[in-house]
Amino acid sequence: MTTAVQRAGSEGGEGLVLFALAEEAAAFRRFRGGGDRVRMRLTGIGADNARAAAQEVLRGGRPAWVLSAGFAGGLDPAMAFGRVVYEAERGSALEAALEAGGAVRGRFHCADRVLVTAAEKASAWRATGASAVEMESGVLRACFEQGGIPMATVRVISDTAMESLPLDFNRYATPDMRMDYPRLMGALVRRPAVALELMRFRRRLGRAAGALASVLWKAVRRLERAENEGAGPGMAQE
Repeated sequence: MTTAVQRAGSEGGEGLVLFALAEEAAAFRRFRGGGDRVRMRLTGIGADNARAAAQEVLRGGRPAWVLSAGFAGGLDPAMAFGRVVYEAERGSALEAALEAGGAVRGRFHCADRVLVTAAEKASAWRATGASAVEMESGVLRACFEQGGIPMATVRVISDTAMESLPLDFNRYATPDMRMDYPRLMGALVRRPAVALELMRFRRRLGRAAGALASVLWKAVRRLERAENEGAGPGMAQE
């Protein structure tokens, strides 16, 4: 497996795992073994960055399949921290691989901003009935499925429906959805208690990334075996 995480670029017949952020990809990156038919790419946060990354990928070729992976906030109170949730076409090889890897089926709400408070998540759950919220997969699915490329969303619950985030990250995002770290650091210097909460949250993110990596690795290995045996990602093996 290629383990270097790169910006979206040329592909050709390989599976592709997309992450918005390096922190989401870090644990999966550490896995070794397998073949050379899976690539990893970073898209950046949000719909605009995701669309640009998908278009760049498609200009370079057609992946065999795509997984949009990373963190998600829980909307359904039943979704516990560290649970890995997926959405894929029923009966597909992607569904079978993710189920075998330990993911549970759910539905995602693709938001245009980070939902920070438990109250915001509760409102989104009432409005959408979705299991979890993230910011890229809706656009990615539209781009790849329009090209006939099988795609699934697989996310780990990094903060539950009942939990508020330690910080309103929207306040420290630039217009292109990058983090304004100097401004963020200035805020944390003025609010040391929030800085401690953020450190604890980052440790939780590390554990969540590890849970996601375990499921992804098992799913990817199953997909590689299916491809080696001649069963494409659009069909599940018996």
